[in-house]
Amino acid sequence: MNRRALEGKEKALGKEHPDTLTSVYCLAYLLHQRQQYKDASPLYQRACAGYQEKLGLDHPTTQACLDHYSSLQQLWTLQASGSKSNAPIGIRGNRTHSLSISQDTA
Repeated sequence: MNRRALEGKEKALGKEHPDTLTSVYCLAYLLHQRQQYKDASPLYQRACAGYQEKLGLDHPTTQACLDHYSSLQQLWTLQASGSKSNAPIGIRGNRTHSLSISQDTA
């Protein structure tokens, strides 16, 4: 259902409209919570890149998206390594992000 809603927003508003990006971000977050990291990652990349372009790096929504994407990358790395750390994962601090946001979603 979420993918259909996203397709509808893309048709109605365009792929880079902030409301469409919010749908992309929400779908990425949902997949992230379901531990479907491979599916969530390109959606986070798209949402983060779009938010940075449309809203700027300092916008709270851009920052939240970057934080969630960073968390996904950390969890995915832990999962791939087989680590079962109980340490909390998340980045806030000074909000410095060194994420590589690829424009290539092929």
